[in-house]
Amino acid sequence: PKCIVCGRSLYGEISAETILKSVEYYDYMGFGGILLYDIGMSYIRNRSLLDSVLQKGTLTIVDLRDYVKFLFGYKSVFSLLRSMAVGQMWLKYDCIHRAKTLGFDWALHLDLDEFLFPVSSFSDDLVTE
Repeated sequence: PKCIVCGRSLYGEISAETILKSVEYYDYMGFGGILLYDIGMSYIRNRSLLDSVLQKGTLTIVDLRDYVKFLFGYKSVFSLLRSMAVGQMWLKYDCIHRAKTLGFDWALHLDLDEFLFPVSSFSDDLVTE
């Protein structure tokens, strides 16, 4: 796989079905997987529904809760809420480094409700080996 999709940090209550919809779509489109980040500001309803895609490796949820608390202290959630833009840039850098380490050439940063529609031969080259 040449391209991986990185999502923003999970925030608020989100259903596993919403996550699965994105995972299945990008898997069908030929992308190598999806990385999502848990920084302690979300709750995934029906999380057990994600077990199969987590075990398959199509979805990776990077658990950064302890690391965020280490960096920002006990009130880390409040610090991140005030500086969400800074937190997002931190996760984008992390995604780029993880993608490179995992052997991907491209990393796309998208929200779970954003779907990329290929429209040219460039996009075919992006997702095929």
